[in-house]
Amino acid sequence: MRRHSSTAHVGPNRTSIRGRLATSVLGRTTEADKGPPHMYKHTNGASRLHAFLSKVLQQQDQAMFLALASVFSVKGTDERGTAQLVVTRLHWFFSELDLLEAQVQALRLSPHLYEGAFARVRMVFSPLNIGAGWQGVRGNLTPDVLLAFAFLNELLPDEETAIPQEELLALVKAATDLQAQLQSSALPDPLRRLIEHHIQLILLGLAQYPIQGAKALREVARTAVGEIIEAKGSVVVPPNTDEVSKLERLWKHLNTAVDIAQKAEKMGQLGQRAVELLQSLGQ
Repeated sequence: MRRHSSTAHVGPNRTSIRGRLATSVLGRTTEADKGPPHMYKHTNGASRLHAFLSKVLQQQDQAMFLALASVFSVKGTDERGTAQLVVTRLHWFFSELDLLEAQVQALRLSPHLYEGAFARVRMVFSPLNIGAGWQGVRGNLTPDVLLAFAFLNELLPDEETAIPQEELLALVKAATDLQAQLQSSALPDPLRRLIEHHIQLILLGLAQYPIQGAKALREVARTAVGEIIEAKGSVVVPPNTDEVSKLERLWKHLNTAVDIAQKAEKMGQLGQRAVELLQSLGQ
């Protein structure tokens, strides 16, 4: 099978809310995470997938979906919810794997250099296996599998510069602060729903970023622009709306981070268009 397609308890403490959301979006920060990362020659799909495989191989013996939940840093209200969150992220993983394979095939590389590694990865992370014991399947991720991805990382071009973790955390903080503010906001419902959905889009892009890179953030910006165009005429922004001003600053912050990271396609025009359209809703 080639393509596969947090609900945490939220208490009243706003700092606690932000902390849990940051964990579910970007992952937990442990002492090990604070050390120097694996040094890749290039930043591309092969480096992102190699990093994922390296992390999952470090997981202890447990149900596979729990091992993956630890790597993805997600937890549902029960095990069923956790498994669903894992399956969603495996869909992102397989999309990136398919894209990487297409890039390699375009280079006309000898198939025996990578096909076996890709086949093993697809077999191991099939959603059919997520209820199995991790110890029973991880042996298929042999050193030669990781070596194949490391080789592809050097063979394929440098796509982007990694966005620093502190920059990602700052974006999550701004998004979740605004999300908390909306809970007591007196904004008209259509405008509040629009802002809430933009926040959800941004958090989605940030959650996808470790697997799919900056293109995930570009995609959510495209969605946001289309949504604002569709809302024109039905959503009106009152003058001096603090929540809209904060959303504009959030998009600008995201634009800056992504445009620094990108070596080819830039997001700035998309993000700036989103800001301009938001401003036009008040005219």
